[in-house]
Amino acid sequence: MKRRLHHSILDRLWVEICNLLQEASPIPSELNRETSVTSISSTMDWPRACDALAKKVWTPHKFRRRKSVRQVVETLGIVDGRYFAQILHHMQLPPETLRKIRDICEWGNPLKAPSFLIGWAWNCSPTSLRYLAHAFWLKQNGWILQGGSIVEIGAGFGGLAAMNAILSDAKIHIVDLPEVTSCVSLMMEENGLSECLIPADQIIRGDYTVISNYAFSELTTELQDQYFEKWIRTSKNGIMISNAKLFAQNISGRNNHDIVNSLRNFGFNVECYNEHPILGPSDVMCGNVLITWMS
Repeated sequence: MKRRLHHSILDRLWVEICNLLQEASPIPSELNRETSVTSISSTMDWPRACDALAKKVWTPHKFRRRKSVRQVVETLGIVDGRYFAQILHHMQLPPETLRKIRDICEWGNPLKAPSFLIGWAWNCSPTSLRYLAHAFWLKQNGWILQGGSIVEIGAGFGGLAAMNAILSDAKIHIVDLPEVTSCVSLMMEENGLSECLIPADQIIRGDYTVISNYAFSELTTELQDQYFEKWIRTSKNGIMISNAKLFAQNISGRNNHDIVNSLRNFGFNVECYNEHPILGPSDVMCGNVLITWMS
């Protein structure tokens, strides 16, 4: 897939502007401790940044502008933002719901692309638009029922969880590093969504959907095995955006073919898409795939 020249220029300018305006202050030394290498993100400053927020060493103000955070959860450019804004053009929601969505988009004071560039109603982080577009797609296509339960593997700061809570009144159990789950809990509390989080020690009963945007394919095979057994094997259905083509070898994780085969070994009906409306332009460029399964 070849990119148009003006798309490349737009995204390059966005990267340079964000690098110039980001918050680059280091994580306080008392929080800069070692973590076990179980995922790509555990090797980065991301979990320690979440720890700084959860322990109130940092405030949410400009949290999503910090370099250690942007490296993980603010990775999209203008072209992706425009793409996901187009997906959302026919979404019609009441003003109160839109207000809640905008609160999530604003939380953490991310660097925001101008509305006229991304074709959206307000200046917005492209990543926020991806969260909203994914939650809208999950609801519209029946992957999540109203009031349904979700196990989300890898949650970032909780943007997708919040959008699913708002659009589908979903109840969500977060599976991630302890520092990250604490960050998500704080964000959800500040936005009045705490009741939508399923506590870590609560057993999920009945049907539930597993969601993982990138995180599962950034885990070691050993940890993937644990998640297959504990969460995926007993799920009703699930969707996964996999970047295994980029990271599987680095972290000794499964490639896409092996992930699909593992799901089929559990008896799921599995589909793997190299191109799909929910995959943004950068996904296609990087060789990311959408993997879905149903019992």
